[in-house]
Amino acid sequence: DYEQLRLLLQRDDGAVVYLNGIEIARSNMPAGPITSATFAASTVSGSAEQTFFPIVVNRPPLLTGTNVLAVEVHQVNLTSSDLSFNLELRGGNPEPLVPVAAGSVWRFLDDGTEAPAAWKDLSYVVPATWKSGAAQLGYGDGDEITVVEGGPASARYTTTFFRQTFTVDDPAAISQAFVRFLRDDGIVAYLNGVEILRDNLPEGTLTSATRALIAIGNADESLWHRVPVDPAAFQTGPNVLAVQIHQASATSSDLSFDLETLLYTREALPSLSAALSVGSTIDLKWPKWAAGWQLQESPDMKTWNNVPSTPIVSNSGTELSVPNQPLARYFRLVAP
Repeated sequence: DYEQLRLLLQRDDGAVVYLNGIEIARSNMPAGPITSATFAASTVSGSAEQTFFPIVVNRPPLLTGTNVLAVEVHQVNLTSSDLSFNLELRGGNPEPLVPVAAGSVWRFLDDGTEAPAAWKDLSYVVPATWKSGAAQLGYGDGDEITVVEGGPASARYTTTFFRQTFTVDDPAAISQAFVRFLRDDGIVAYLNGVEILRDNLPEGTLTSATRALIAIGNADESLWHRVPVDPAAFQTGPNVLAVQIHQASATSSDLSFDLETLLYTREALPSLSAALSVGSTIDLKWPKWAAGWQLQESPDMKTWNNVPSTPIVSNSGTELSVPNQPLARYFRLVAP
């Protein structure tokens, strides 16, 4: 059920945590074997005594049914005046939440008319005259699940309207959000009435008569694109995505549309660590489950480039070593 556990550990002074007999966390303790006589690494005092330290455990050694956590708290010396312990355990899955998946069923208007101004709003009641069908939606390519009406071959409808409602339980828990989409030719999308993406369409006000900038063809017709979305745009409870697909010409031979949302919680984001090696390299490491994430580097946190080297994936995680340089370098992981 859980590919990741998140511990919130309060300890004064040090602690070691075991899950089903296997050590999964160590905080303010020395390296090496631990006995009941081992002192903590340093004194904990002041606000640190009440601090909960977050610890992420990837691929935890969980068992079906009953599990046991065992924690030993160590003092820093024999005259320590106090001891504190508390722990919270949260289970999580590093996979993103996908409230709108590829291939979902959409309501759509495909008769060549202009949708009402309120059609993008959550409160809009979709008329019974709107059709519904599963993506991929479109015509002309032969790979559509649902064929939409495109109009006469010599006078194609310029714009087709698609609408989808979905639920988000806790938007505050979302750290990163993305929309992935497939379009032919142009696309504009709105989340709860606010525009969140526009691709291959002119700037300014759009109407049902607005043409896409260029005709999309060949492999680009089936290419998935991804754009980030502000997590604050999602609302607790019902949300609505409204999408317009625009054709580039009146004689367009095909139309394609599909879309999905990817919502990453804090627990679903991999941690990236960097350490300077004795051999003048920078050793980077991130969780095994995030092996498909792309490592990027930057000299200024403005321009980012993919690191071309292939990382090594093992049971202990994903690792990659890069040459150290005298200038500052920044690293990040980008979702696939």
